[in-house]
Formats: sequence, structure tokens, C-alpha cells
Amino acid sequence: MKKQPTTPRASLGLRVKTSRAIVVVLRGPAESPAVLRREELFLRDPKRTEIWQPYHELIHLPWESADAKVQKMAKPIRAATSRAMGELARQVRASGYELCGAAIVGGGSQHPAKIGNPHIRAHAAEGRLFRDILETAAAACGLARRSFSEKDVYQQAASEFRCSVDALRQQVSVLGSGVVRPWREDEKLAALAAWIVLAGQDGDRG
Repeated sequence: MKKQPTTPRASLGLRVKTSRAIVVVLRGPAESPAVLRREELFLRDPKRTEIWQPYHELIHLPWESADAKVQKMAKPIRAATSRAMGELARQVRASGYELCGAAIVGGGSQHPAKIGNPHIRAHAAEGRLFRDILETAAAACGLARRSFSEKDVYQQAASEFRCSVDALRQQVSVLGSGVVRPWREDEKLAALAAWIVLAGQDGDRG
């Protein structure tokens, strides 16, 4: 017989944006998840405005030069992200939940170097940078983690849950509606990703 966990479980879903992440905290059980809270993490040093959009600041440079410069100045971004993630994890755990993992939803998988338009490339590069930094911060908090593309997360979830994408969209729409505001597509993507991680960890617990 499957044992029920003594401590309720929760997971984080994070939708990557430039210099921030929209977070949905989801509690189990995975069969009937519920939204605990919606947060916005700021992944930036408030005193270093020049690195809030690091690739946009260097949009005039060739890709290789811009990327090298951003990697050299990423330390304060990593520090700010680590602090924000650590504080959120502490708050969830202090609320009585076992925080079992984090799911990070980013943009497409195409490498920025292959994108010709400088503005689109800057957006893609920042999405990639902040996704990688969030993954590192989640690992530092001792969290299991998975990453998803915004284009594929519904298909991935439908495959793992063995249901249709349409059914999932309906369930996720209802999940946070009237519970947290706003409840837009970004929040829905974060919640769905958190649900995938929660379901996977619950399965491991059986």
C-alpha cells in the first residue's frame, strides 16, 4: 500500500522573464493540487540597473563579444537570484511544507548565436541566462529541478499525465482562477510545470 507523506509537499513553478521570474507555489497531493501563492522574484541587484537587461545593453556588439562581457558581469545577478530563491524556499518550508522541487519554464531551445535579429537575440540570450541562473539557485537550495520550453510544456505534461492537452489547459485555468491574481498564461505555465515536478516526486515517494 502506498504510504501517505507525513508532511504536505509543495513545488515551485518559475516562468523565466528578463531579470525576474513569475512563481507559482503548488501544494499536493498531485492528484488534487492547489495553488498556495503567486510570487514575483526579482533576479537583479537594485543598484546595478545596467545589468537588468545585460544583453540589451550590449546589443551593438557581435554575439561573441557581448556574451563574453555578460558572463564576466553575471556574478551580481547570480547572487541576487540565490538570495531571492533561498528566501522563497525558506518561507515555503516555514509554512509547514516539504519543498520537493522546482520547475523552470523558459523560451525556445534555439541558441541565441543562431538568431540574426539583434533584438530578438538579446531577448533569447537573457532568457537562457536567467534560466541557467535559476537552475543553479534551485540546486543550491537542495531542490530537484526540471526545465521546460514554453512551447513544449503542455505536450510534456499531457504525455506524463496520460491525458489530452485540452483537458490540461482546462484544469490549469481553473486551478488558480479566483485563488490568486493575476492568473495569466505565465502563471498557468508556471503552475503546470510545478505540477509535473510534484507528480514526479509524489511517485518517487510511493
